[in-house]
Amino acid sequence: MSASTSAVAWAWFEILAGIGIGFPLTTQLPAIQAVLRESDTTISTSTYSELNGQVLEQTLNVYREALCTVWFVGLAFALMGFLWVFAEKHVDMRVTLETEFGLEAEKKPEKALVTEVV
Repeated sequence: MSASTSAVAWAWFEILAGIGIGFPLTTQLPAIQAVLRESDTTISTSTYSELNGQVLEQTLNVYREALCTVWFVGLAFALMGFLWVFAEKHVDMRVTLETEFGLEAEKKPEKALVTEVV
C-alpha cells in the first residue's frame, strides 16, 4: 500500500485482516478444551480469559508508553524551534521590487483626437 492507494483497497485489506484475526480467536478455546477432561473446562476457560486480558493490558501499556515517547520527542522539537527563533537574525523585508524580470506594463496607444470638419 502507498499514499495513493484507494480507500476501497485499504478497506478490503482491513476486512481481510479482521477475518484473519477474528476466526482464530473464536476457535482457539474450543480447540484447547477438546483435549481436556470435563473437570478442567472451567479452569481452561478462566485461564484463557485471563491471558487475553493480560495481553490486552500489556498492549495498552506499550501503546501508552509509545504515545508518551512520541509526545515528548515532539515537545522537544517544538521547544527547540521556539528557542531557535530568538537566535535568528532579524531581516527587514523589502517593500519595493527592483528587478528587470517580471511582467511589464503594456503601453496603451494614445488615442488621436479626431475632429470632424464640416
